Amino acid sequence: MVLAKVQSLTKRRQHAGWRSRDLKTLLDSLHTWISSERSALFLVNVALRADGKAKEFAIDVIRFLRDMSCGVCWSLSVPSLPTSPKKPTLLVDMLKNLVFQVLIHNPAVLNDFPAELDAAKFLSIHTEAEWSSLLAKLLLRMPKSFLVIEAQDILLLHKENSDWPGRFFQTFQTLVDDAESSGKILKILILGYGSRASSLQGLSQSSNRIVSSIQQPIAATRRMRKLRGTSRQKSNSWRQLRAGY
Repeated sequence: MVLAKVQSLTKRRQHAGWRSRDLKTLLDSLHTWISSERSALFLVNVALRADGKAKEFAIDVIRFLRDMSCGVCWSLSVPSLPTSPKKPTLLVDMLKNLVFQVLIHNPAVLNDFPAELDAAKFLSIHTEAEWSSLLAKLLLRMPKSFLVIEAQDILLLHKENSDWPGRFFQTFQTLVDDAESSGKILKILILGYGSRASSLQGLSQSSNRIVSSIQQPIAATRRMRKLRGTSRQKSNSWRQLRAGY
């Protein structure tokens, strides 16, 4: 439901203004992230006014992974409308949502935690640390998994706190590092908003992190001239990515 809603809202504010070079760089990074035989965090910095392009990219990645029969869980920010403002998603809500998706996709992992996932115990989990710990334990029981996180509302909620984006990204970097240490393959894509200057601040050094960006849409006049060619290139690029996976 969330995926369909975000896709519908994104179509209303479609951003076709992809520069050919920017698109190629982004999709090359995506190919590296998907095809790598090791765990990896794929961090995409989203420029101002590029939220439409970022949501479009997130949806394309989710659909691509689903088409390839990859186990993928996701968290998308649903754009708020002037007529119906939306309460920002909190990190604890995001973690809870990811845990539920993992359990839906892989109900067999319930057998690994008969006591911890007892109904009473499950309902007593409230804090970010508790949900993060449970998510980590579940992911470590899976040989390979993908997470796609489009975190516009969460990052904008904390935009006044310059240290928060680094801590947020480190949460997922730690999940990736732990999975790799355990011989599992965990791939996490995060689209980060309004955090280009500080996105890597406080993050531990890591060889399993890929960083790319989504730039602002090209100007309207140029977009109209390039729309047909760029759209065709975008479709061809996704087909090539699918053929190479």
